[in-house]
Parts: sequence; structure tokens; C-alpha cells
Amino acid sequence: MRKEDFKEEDLEIILARTIEQARHAFQVRYKVFGKEGYLVLSEHNAGMEMENYDLLPESALFVAYYSRVPIGTVRLIIDTKEYGIPHFKKVSEFQTLRKESKLIAEGSRLAILPEFRNVKDDDDMNPVMHGLLKADIIWGMQKGATDIVSVGNMGTNRGFNVAEQVFIKQIGYVQFSEPFLMGEFQEYAMPLHLNPMRIHGQFRKYMERSHKYIQPPYDHVTFSADIKQIL
Repeated sequence: MRKEDFKEEDLEIILARTIEQARHAFQVRYKVFGKEGYLVLSEHNAGMEMENYDLLPESALFVAYYSRVPIGTVRLIIDTKEYGIPHFKKVSEFQTLRKESKLIAEGSRLAILPEFRNVKDDDDMNPVMHGLLKADIIWGMQKGATDIVSVGNMGTNRGFNVAEQVFIKQIGYVQFSEPFLMGEFQEYAMPLHLNPMRIHGQFRKYMERSHKYIQPPYDHVTFSADIKQIL
């Protein structure tokens, strides 16, 4: 979709609170991951990609709608002693971080339909992608998460392309361990760590600015006040 064709007033990003909204998230993941070759489609006959972590009360699903059609989703999982979080159980550096941190969350399953991956606002931000990540991070902060981990998809060659490098740096993520092979997708992943206090630059300004297309109270955060209260 061209920038001039995208209308922010038609975009809505919400926390999934109903079964139907959760299904919308799973359907978007199926469309995106299936098309990109990450799924054995015959194993997902219902047209949805989901796993047990999606059903935990410590997990949140955000869904982006454009003209009421689901177009994107992201998930955040709060770390617990009983379940942990999916991709980091064997990463030694994560266990060290676990001992040092108050509470860790994992951002994962970011999926956006291809036609909405390059839309931009006047500040050169992608309202869909950055909006989902913003809501996801703020939800985690409100739950008391002091650290957020994620994985960067490296494909089979253990390397990022330039666009992915810029995007990761823009959010504030840093690598904190060596790449590992994700068995479910058979591709390498780069372990990434985000300290909300270190979100900076353009994305920090985006986080602080309220956006009507994001459901309150996930539409903005005031770092000078809110983070001090949370941490």
C-alpha cells in the first residue's frame, strides 16, 4: 500500500479480549508464516497458527485492524517459574538476566500482512509495525516487566539484512547472546534484549506521543514519570 493511500483513521490496534479477536491474531499469523514457508500448512487445518503460550493468563495478544480487517498482530509473554518463556530456556545469558531482573517478558509472533509493512506516517514511522510494538511494550511495562527479550529472524545464513539491522537498532534492542537454531522454524535466531529505560531517539518520541489508533492505556507512556513508578 502506498503512503498516500494509507489512512490512520482506518487503523485500530487493540488488546485481544475475546475469542474472536484472538482468532483474528492466529489467522494473521497463519497467513504470514504460512506464506513465508515457516509452517506445515497441513498441520494447521483451521487456518490458524497458535500454541499453548497463547492461552496463558500471563500472555497478551495485540491485533491491528485496517477498515475492520485484521492485518497484524504481536504477542507478549510474562516470564513465570512454572512455564518460562519459549525460546530462551537453553540460553545461559538469559538465565543470568533472569537472576538480575525483576521481571522479564518476551515479545514474539510479530506478523504483518505484506501490503502494510512499508506504510509510513509523517515522522517516517510505520503505524502498524511500530504501533503494535509500542502497545506490546507498554503492556509489559504496566505488568512490571523491567526487561524484554525477543529474537531476530536470521534465516539460514546467520545474518541480518540491512533493513532488519536498522529496525532492531531503532527500537533499542541489543544482542545479548550467540545465535541459536529455532527448531520450530529451522532457522537461526538472534537473542535480543531491550531495557525500556534505554529506548531512545525517534521510537522514544513515538512511545511518548499519544496515538488515537492505539487502544488506551497502551497509546503512550511518559518515561520521566511512568517508568520510575513501574521500576
